[in-house]
Amino acid sequence: TCALPISENGGISPGPNAIMSNLPADEIIRRLDWALGRFSGYVGINNHMGSRFTANHQGMAIVLKEIAKRGLLFLDSRTTRHSVAARMAGDLGIPFAERHVFIDGDPDPAVIASQLRALERGAVRDGYAVGIGHPRDNTLDALERWLPALAARGFALVPISTVVRFRQKER
Repeated sequence: TCALPISENGGISPGPNAIMSNLPADEIIRRLDWALGRFSGYVGINNHMGSRFTANHQGMAIVLKEIAKRGLLFLDSRTTRHSVAARMAGDLGIPFAERHVFIDGDPDPAVIASQLRALERGAVRDGYAVGIGHPRDNTLDALERWLPALAARGFALVPISTVVRFRQKER
């Protein structure tokens, strides 16, 4: 997926061309086009620092309709319980998934290891689980230890597009 700066996270700069809920529709579309034009090979987008935006019906409708035109999926980082993104994507027939576990919300290595175990429990419970992390040293170190034994424990690491296809078959 392509993580877009859909942001309004209290005082932290999201960088240039962030998609914000106070923007007019044409500017949201322009910024989305700009971000998606920066590289290729992605299958969808997810929000980054986007709690307020994913709770905004009007803004999410604009973004979701634009990604639908491109045949992309949406991964909701679920940074707020007020997110309307998954429900709206489902209503619009847009492929989507939601995050189960933030792997490194706390950078402590023991917490990251615990979150990876939580990810496994979620996969057992639901048949899949979506984890989101950052390319930080502690996260990468934890993944380096965790990944080699994954298959032996009965798990497979798959692309988000596989999770979305699995979810669509469930419905």
